[in-house]
Amino acid sequence: MQNILFSNLLSEYIKLKMHRNIIYCYLYGFETWSLMLREQHRQRVFENRVLRKIFWPKREQVTGEWRRLHNKELYNVYS
Repeated sequence: MQNILFSNLLSEYIKLKMHRNIIYCYLYGFETWSLMLREQHRQRVFENRVLRKIFWPKREQVTGEWRRLHNKELYNVYS
């Protein structure tokens, strides 16, 4: 899965479709379980990690340095 997310051959759109399908399959297996805050946090961390791999680091306009996307930026780009 990691090789697919880093691949330049696939567009971000296709990577997002794959991500949604994986997350939905993952959540479908847990829909009858009650998740504790710890599991919910782990799930958000996993999802953010995958989204960061899909959207790659961004370059700052002013300094030209590369940086990771923050959680709010990931949410804005993903939604």
